[in-house]
Amino acid sequence: MGAGALAVAVAVVLVAERDAQPSPPAPVPALEAERRLELRYSGSSDDERAAVRCPRPIELGRTIRCELRYRDGIPRALLVRLSPRGELEADVPYPATLR
Repeated sequence: MGAGALAVAVAVVLVAERDAQPSPPAPVPALEAERRLELRYSGSSDDERAAVRCPRPIELGRTIRCELRYRDGIPRALLVRLSPRGELEADVPYPATLR
């Protein structure tokens, strides 16, 4: 009887864990997002170095408008969001130059 109850309890726990939703990713602080994006958008030469500025942390469910600048000094919009897996997703919209 005890073994049967234990087997049922283990089955219930396994089903509950399988159906449990993963916890949402924590927001990425602005400085950390800037560092990651600068690495992503910088090339191998000094002319291709990128500087990124984000006004606030990147949170799940929100798109944040950051600023991307290359050595030419022209600011470009960079729309950044956090994926459900905790990765930064970024797009440079067209037209890319901020006004």
